Amino acid sequence: MAKEKRIAFRDQTPEQQAQTLKFNKVIYDEYFDEKYLKLLVDKFIALIDQAYFRSRFIDFDDVPLRNPDEAPIIFYSNHSGMAFPWDGMVMCASLYQRYDYKLGHFLRPLAAPALSYSNLMNPFMIKHIWKRVGAVDATFKNFETMMQYPDSHLMLYPEGVPGIGKGFNKRYQTQRFATSFIRLACKYKAPICPIWTVNGEFINPYTYSIPAINKFSQKLGIPFLPIGLLLPFLLIFPWMFYYAWPARLTYVKGKIYKPWELVGKEPEDVTEEDIKEITKIVHADFQEGLTKHVKVYGQRGIQWKHFWKTALLKQHMYPLNMPFGWPAFFAEFERRFKLYKGEHFTMETGWLAWFKYLLKNPFFFFFYIPILGWIPLAIKGFRKAK
Repeated sequence: MAKEKRIAFRDQTPEQQAQTLKFNKVIYDEYFDEKYLKLLVDKFIALIDQAYFRSRFIDFDDVPLRNPDEAPIIFYSNHSGMAFPWDGMVMCASLYQRYDYKLGHFLRPLAAPALSYSNLMNPFMIKHIWKRVGAVDATFKNFETMMQYPDSHLMLYPEGVPGIGKGFNKRYQTQRFATSFIRLACKYKAPICPIWTVNGEFINPYTYSIPAINKFSQKLGIPFLPIGLLLPFLLIFPWMFYYAWPARLTYVKGKIYKPWELVGKEPEDVTEEDIKEITKIVHADFQEGLTKHVKVYGQRGIQWKHFWKTALLKQHMYPLNMPFGWPAFFAEFERRFKLYKGEHFTMETGWLAWFKYLLKNPFFFFFYIPILGWIPLAIKGFRKAK
C-alpha cells in the first residue's frame, strides 16, 4: 500500500491544522527542563554575565506575568551578526533571574533550527541544550503551537538566519522581518513588544560575511562562517568556536502594543495585504528605535576600562569566567547536574577548579589541543543532534 503523502502544515485544512497542533504540543515539555534552566542560569550564565558581559536592561520593570487565559506577548529583537548567540542567552537568562525564576516572566525563545541541527551548534556540544533551556525550533507549526503555551511569553528574532550572517559592516541594519509573527499576533490577538539589542555585534567584531563561504558552511550545519582576523585562531584553537568578546550587552525594551491597530482594524479583519503593510511599519519603527538607542548606548561597544575594572574584582574566578575556561565549566556543570539529579549543587572557580573539571571530563581536553583537537570534536560535533 502506498504511503499517504504528507501535507505541509500551511496547506492543511483548519481541522487538520488543529489536530496537528494538538499532537505538536509535545514540544512544550519534550526536552524543556525548568530545573536545568534555573541551575544553568544560577551557576553559569549569571557568573559570565556579571564578570564578562556586564549586561544592562533598560525599561524592563513592567514585564507582565503571563496570563494563561490570554495570548502570550511576542517579544522580538535584532540578531547580532556573525556571532554565537550569547546575546540571546544572556537576555533570556538574566530576565528569568531578574524576576526571581518565575516561569510566567520567562521569554521562551523560538530559535533558528540551524542551532539545534548538529551537536556542534549546541554550546560545547552539550546535547539538546537549546531545547532543554526552553528554546523551540522556529518553524511556523512550532510557532503557532507555542501561541497556545500557557506558562510563559515568547521571544523571537524575525530577521532569521540573514540577521545572524549579515556581517559587521551591516551590524545595525535590520534585515527584512518575516511576516509570520504579525500573522499569528493578529490571529491570536497577541500584543507584541520590541527589545533592541545594542552592542551584541561586538561579541565577534570586525568579521564579515561572504555568501559563497556561508553556502558551503551551511551544508555542514553551520549557518555562517565569520571571516575576520580571528578566523585562523579559531581553526587552530577549538575552544574559540564558542568564543565571545566582552561586549557590554545592552537591552532596551519598547512599549507593548497591538499590531493590528497600526492599520486601524480589528484583528479578525486584517487581510494578507494588511499583514505585509504592518510588517513594514513594525520593521521601520524597529530600525528607527535601534538607530536611536545605538547613539545612546552603542558608541563604545565593549567599554574596556569598565571591563578590566570588573575583571580585577572577579580575578578569583579566573579562568572560568573567561571564554578560555567556559568549555571546562560547562562540562562540569553538565556532569554535576546528572550526578545530583537536578538538585542544588555548588560550583568552584579558579585555576585549580578548571584543571579538576578537565580531569573529570577528559573529552573536553580536546578543546584545548591546537589543530588536532578538532578531529575528535568534529567527529562528534557534525553528527546530527536530532
